[in-house]
Amino acid sequence: MSDIKAFVDKWTRVTVSLCRLFYRKSASMHVYDYTYNPKTRDWANGKVYDKIISCNRDAYLEYVKCCSGFMEYFQAISPAKQSGNDTDPFWINGWLPPFDAIVLYSLIAVKKPTIYMEIGSGNSTKFVRRAVSDHKLGTRIISIDPYPRAEIDNICDKVLRIPVENVPVETFSELNEGDVLFIDNSHRSFPNSDVTIFFMEILPNLKPGVIYGLHDIFLPNDYPEVFAKRYYNEQYLLAAYLLGGGGGSNILFPVAYMSYRDEVKKALLGENIKPPWGDEPLHGGAFFMVKA
Repeated sequence: MSDIKAFVDKWTRVTVSLCRLFYRKSASMHVYDYTYNPKTRDWANGKVYDKIISCNRDAYLEYVKCCSGFMEYFQAISPAKQSGNDTDPFWINGWLPPFDAIVLYSLIAVKKPTIYMEIGSGNSTKFVRRAVSDHKLGTRIISIDPYPRAEIDNICDKVLRIPVENVPVETFSELNEGDVLFIDNSHRSFPNSDVTIFFMEILPNLKPGVIYGLHDIFLPNDYPEVFAKRYYNEQYLLAAYLLGGGGGSNILFPVAYMSYRDEVKKALLGENIKPPWGDEPLHGGAFFMVKA
């Protein structure tokens, strides 16, 4: 029976990978009666988004300085995966860029949430577990993901191996002020898709003070050209949400906005510290907010 389960699990992962490959290679997508041709745009009103996001820039830089206080812990994390080790984090993993990992680890270490919940699991889970372990926190890790990209079940306190659209919305009422919800899912809004469920059902019902973050957000810019054929549209919903006032929520830290900046690198590393992640630029795409 265990051999059959292992075969089914492996075949499922292969199928998911092939679907992802299909999305990346498709030049256009036909939906019922309309053809979409993805193209990155230089938004004429991009300055509007920049104004919204940049208003807390001084606070963002202070947060980076706070992250620098954990540098000794970052230095202890390996640049690459260690042979035979499936649960320890490592910097160059192909999914969670260094700046995202730094911000997420520091957020857990500073806020000490009772619950860290994520929709979409993998390398982020490993960095959170390391933060919990390093600082001896009581944080419970709850993973919602039908097929995580990494072996992480053993480092979670609770796992829901089903799509988030099948998770009762009441589940998210467990999150209280200071708890963290991190969303790294399909990034596509369709009827009954994970992104749609988050914006239409989960987000409006989060309690005040809950910290939530979305991954692969590049605001105030459009998605990079290399992302065009993935048909991501999540950040367009976020942009509309921000233009409408974001429900009064505050932007805590927009990683992409603060990426590739010399003053950020200096605030984090100082003058002479060699980055533990090697030569990869300091960048990422997580966008953290605090629910009003």
